[in-house]
Amino acid sequence: MVVNATLGITALIIFVVAYLTVTGAFSIHLRKSKSVILAADLI
Repeated sequence: MVVNATLGITALIIFVVAYLTVTGAFSIHLRKSKSVILAADLI
């Protein structure tokens, strides 16, 4: 059970980081899709 919780929390953190990257994509000059694709790969 602890492993499943850890994986779930890790996936949630990756998703939040990807979401923040998309919202800040204008300031860092990154395509929005790149961060989402990377996050989907990691999850």
